[in-house]
Amino acid sequence: PYATDAALLLAKRAVEAGDLAEAEKQLRWVLDNGAPDETEHLVRTRLARVLAAQKKPDAALAELDQVKDASLAPLVDEIRGDIHLAKGDLARAAAAYKAADAALAGRDEARPLLALKLAEVGLEPAPRKSDEAAAAEKGAL
Repeated sequence: PYATDAALLLAKRAVEAGDLAEAEKQLRWVLDNGAPDETEHLVRTRLARVLAAQKKPDAALAELDQVKDASLAPLVDEIRGDIHLAKGDLARAAAAYKAADAALAGRDEARPLLALKLAEVGLEPAPRKSDEAAAAEKGAL
């Protein structure tokens, strides 16, 4: 586990330094050397972001296709939307952002950055139970 943690830290530092090739190398090392399942899926999302930043959208989408952890579905959909938006495919970006938002709405979670991305493609966030409760409370005052 220490080697995995070290590689993840090296990948983070490489991204911060703008060395995306090194970040990719470290993340692939983690995947190739038996990352635990719960770590593997998160590493794949990070690798997808690195690949997208390297202008490798198809490779990034392929990594996202391998993420099977349902708890990461909103994150995966949001990253997928970012990749499609970068490719200029607004329809697919909108669909991915909408899927991410729907999953988060089901959990009554909000991500302000996702709301901005939805607005960028002409959509509004789905209502949240907490929003409705806040509106009802405000109306009662």
